[in-house]
Amino acid sequence: MSNRTPEIPVKLDTRSVDALLKKLAKTLSLKLKVDLDGKNPIDVINQSLKSLKPLAQVLDLPVNSSEILQKMANSILEVDTAMSNLQQVTGKTSVQYEDFLARAGNAAISLGRDMTNYINQTTDWAKRGFSIDSSAKLAETSSIYSNISGIDDQTAITDLSEAMEAFNITASDSISIIDLYAKLGNEFSASSSGIGEGIRNSASTLAMTGNSIEQTAALLAGNTDMSQNTGELGNVLKIAALRLAAMKEPLSEIGAEYKDIESVSKNQAKIYSLTNGHVNILNAQNGALKDTYTILKEVAESWNYVNDSQKDDLLTLMFGKGNTDQGASVLRSFQSGQVQQAYQSTKTSEGAAGQEQAQFLDSMESKIQQFQTQFQELSTTVMDSDFFKGAIDTGTAFLDVITEIIDKTGVLPSLLGALGGVSFFKNLDEPEKHRVSA
Repeated sequence: MSNRTPEIPVKLDTRSVDALLKKLAKTLSLKLKVDLDGKNPIDVINQSLKSLKPLAQVLDLPVNSSEILQKMANSILEVDTAMSNLQQVTGKTSVQYEDFLARAGNAAISLGRDMTNYINQTTDWAKRGFSIDSSAKLAETSSIYSNISGIDDQTAITDLSEAMEAFNITASDSISIIDLYAKLGNEFSASSSGIGEGIRNSASTLAMTGNSIEQTAALLAGNTDMSQNTGELGNVLKIAALRLAAMKEPLSEIGAEYKDIESVSKNQAKIYSLTNGHVNILNAQNGALKDTYTILKEVAESWNYVNDSQKDDLLTLMFGKGNTDQGASVLRSFQSGQVQQAYQSTKTSEGAAGQEQAQFLDSMESKIQQFQTQFQELSTTVMDSDFFKGAIDTGTAFLDVITEIIDKTGVLPSLLGALGGVSFFKNLDEPEKHRVSA
């Protein structure tokens, strides 16, 4: 038993505990369709738990009253911690905070994700400057991306954030990014996560040099030679874009060759000469530099009209001496038509992420997670009472509250004795001792 003294005395009467038990019984009866009429709350709780036993081992759910109380306490503390972090970041009112929590459970269940995980993702998006509503929407998008690609949540958030910022995509349209990745990942050899990594590495530069996200994704997905290393391909494309635009300082900052680059006009003259007049990298109407996708496509189309020496010089000029092999691979992907096919596929990508997500939700992994998340939601519903929250809000530590209840009132043991709850509360107060004895 802990020797800590509660900061604030806790007084709890029988009616408070009885109200908690009745609330738990009512919630369980609704969730599991157990008849509540005229029954003792403890009987309803135990009957509800019995109905879960066949699934308990697979779903990692409690099967007796002691376990359910322990797991509920753990769930509510995890969710409360996540929500506290969100509130600190957003600075929203208690009403807005509670409104979000009321929706978070259903959102997490519909996504096949853990409730705490969903809240934490919302917080991460809020840290990036988005409103709580936009952050919640983005948490849905990053969850879907993580689900269908197998990447971790932080990587999903980073990939999405880089693409959104570079290509000026709003939170409400963020799912279009995942549609793109899912569509190309299904139809070409690059994976959706690989395309995301490649875009993360190149997005800001390719967007700045006039390329769309569709063109960038097509450059990555259409290259079969580097389909297993799209992250590296993204870096190669970034270097090519910077060299064509004669941006020496950014090249220097990333450790790429730049001393052989002079200016855009010099690049134009060299490429025009090396392609025997077939490629002009400047737009004929306004003299602006063409986007990287178009330049590479036109150079690839001129390949049959140039000799080997000219090809070597072109690859060195566009990609740098250290990347000529990768550069040749990029041009071959245009010559094979793969990049163009990928670009056409981007035009019909809408809904692709939803289709992939539907398949994920039909998986055993998702079904198990949804069931576990429903338990989290149930826990937050039942524990949302003065029994716990009121005491914690006054500044008293959770474990001290439980100790105070047991030591000072004697009410909880008598009411929860049939449930096996006393040992649960005692063990919470002495976690190290509990682990040794187990």
